[in-house]
Amino acid sequence: MELSILLIKEIAVLMLIMSFGWLAVRFKLLKVEDSKALSIVTLYIICPCVIIRSFQIQFDFVKLQGFGLAVLGALIAQFFMVIVSRLLRSPLKLDPIEEGSLGYPNAGIVIIPIVMATMGEEWIFYSTAYIALQTIMLWTHARTLICGDGWNLKKIIRNINVIAIILGLVLFICDIKLPNIVNESLHYVGGMIGPMGMLIIGMLLAGINLKDIFTSKRAYFITFLRMIMLPAALVLILVITKIANLHTSGVQILTITVLAAAAPPASTITQFAQIYGRDAKYASVLNMLGVIVCIVTMPLIVFFYRYLQL
Repeated sequence: MELSILLIKEIAVLMLIMSFGWLAVRFKLLKVEDSKALSIVTLYIICPCVIIRSFQIQFDFVKLQGFGLAVLGALIAQFFMVIVSRLLRSPLKLDPIEEGSLGYPNAGIVIIPIVMATMGEEWIFYSTAYIALQTIMLWTHARTLICGDGWNLKKIIRNINVIAIILGLVLFICDIKLPNIVNESLHYVGGMIGPMGMLIIGMLLAGINLKDIFTSKRAYFITFLRMIMLPAALVLILVITKIANLHTSGVQILTITVLAAAAPPASTITQFAQIYGRDAKYASVLNMLGVIVCIVTMPLIVFFYRYLQL
């Protein structure tokens, strides 16, 4: 219950930061179009810094085993959501923005500050398992889904986020520590991931009529699936399979997986839509509704999972 209360507080903070972006545009300090540059900074600079620094911890086999469980949980969660959203494409007539929003939660920008505030900085390491897997899938499957072109293996391998994952893993396994000045630089830049992501969403929302957000029955339906049905179904899968028993800290590690799965739609989907000329406004509407309801749904989903694990 205490974790759920902390979640409510941290989500409220992120929503307040989002309002700053909205106000900046409304008072004409910035333009909606300026958010595109911030999206590029977030995707190509801030995210890699977060990934690399998260692997800068002392190597030991217990943590490695825990990371393996986190990877397994992430694989189950992410593939479950992507497969279900793909199966729902035809019967529900999902467009690419809706399918991407259902399949990809905001496992980085929202979850990292929440995990840090509610569980402690040492647990961010396990959240990188989900981030690493999702980063690869975002820049392969999700990018293809949104922009409509095929996979380009060279572009995937050369992507700065994929490179950051590989580099971070090598540094962790080889127990190589970066110089303090580099580590601190990564820390300061990576710390912007939560605020920057929410500012971008707020700026995009400033260009949308509020009626489009609160009167779209379709958006409410997609939000219901994203924020309640999919994460609740995943909780049942994790509990039934009993994979938490694979590690002494299994319940806590998989709590991070549940948090990630219960997060609002990935802001990366909005940023992809913006960069590749898709319907970024609709993506922002889905993101906004997800952020609004997550202050209630995320604590409930986590409480549901922890209760079933008792």
